[in-house]
Amino acid sequence: MANEVGPAARDRLDREASFHDQRYADDPRAASARFYRCSAGRAYFRRRLHELVAAQVVLDCGCGTGNTAVALAEVAAGVTGIDISSVAVTKASQRAARAGARNASFQVMDIEALEFPAATFDVVYGSGVLHHVSLPAASSEIVRVLKPGGRALFLEPLAHNPLVNLYRRMTPRQRSVDEHPLHVRDLRVLRDHFPQVDTSYFDLFTLMPAVITPMHRYLPALQRADAWLFRTVPRAQPLAWVVVVELTAAPA
Repeated sequence: MANEVGPAARDRLDREASFHDQRYADDPRAASARFYRCSAGRAYFRRRLHELVAAQVVLDCGCGTGNTAVALAEVAAGVTGIDISSVAVTKASQRAARAGARNASFQVMDIEALEFPAATFDVVYGSGVLHHVSLPAASSEIVRVLKPGGRALFLEPLAHNPLVNLYRRMTPRQRSVDEHPLHVRDLRVLRDHFPQVDTSYFDLFTLMPAVITPMHRYLPALQRADAWLFRTVPRAQPLAWVVVVELTAAPA
């Protein structure tokens, strides 16, 4: 059964909905797009997602304007996108209609109180979603709607890098007041709900070309340096900008 949402949580959700309605009407994060273009984590997330969703029934949490969901509809058995922003859902539905993506549908919905029956989806995914919500509540809902052995994939920002945190403090309009980049301890919450939690860390040196444009030519080398560092020095992993988390539900 879906989680009950109390008054404090409802106030938070209302603030998030208002923030994201404004975001999708006039995106305040456009100025930071250069960071996303340099992100090896985002590229890995997209590749892994396409591997997981082929011929599967899929839930996109925090679907935004539907760009990813509509693209995945070409290979998935069906994609349902949810977002707390009605502005985003309207734009996503319009995008799907223009693309002729009949197996993609969109609804306004809270990830902490999903309105789907248990064991509905083969795959659940989201990008930059979990750090906006109550992680225990969202985790319990995700595992509830996943089929036995189903997979969930999330790309999330981490909270430990001091330079990234400085940038966050300098650009408050780009963030909602309630969002909370994840700490390593937050990842342990996921292990309370999923028997298998795999994490991949990305983007430390690769942030440099976003700040120093001429260094873009060195992006592949910087990606390799990040991969080596996070593989051989686990204590450096919290300094990554983002983490990709792959979750596997218990088998039947």
